[in-house]
Amino acid sequence: MINKIVNESIYHVAGLEISGGTVLEINPGAIQTLKQTDIIKNVLLKDKAEVVYAVEPDSTGLKFANGQISYEEYKRIKKKADRLSFVLFCGIVAFLFATGFLFMRLYLT
Repeated sequence: MINKIVNESIYHVAGLEISGGTVLEINPGAIQTLKQTDIIKNVLLKDKAEVVYAVEPDSTGLKFANGQISYEEYKRIKKKADRLSFVLFCGIVAFLFATGFLFMRLYLT
């Protein structure tokens, strides 16, 4: 996905933020010099007004890099996905808790 963002972006790719908060300046061979253990957290994109945008290397980040969506819409989509993940996690925990409680009532009474 990183290569697609770098190659298809309408913005200038300013760098890559890897795990640990380290920012790598981008140059033609920068992606090949990454170690296997490096986890890319964000791609830093810079527009003509020198505003830097940090996007995750996923399909939503690619849509922003291509210019299909605005940065505000990108952030809204990410926030909605985070909320959905939290709700699903809480729902699964509640389901497992309820199932455990029912098994305890069924077998311990």
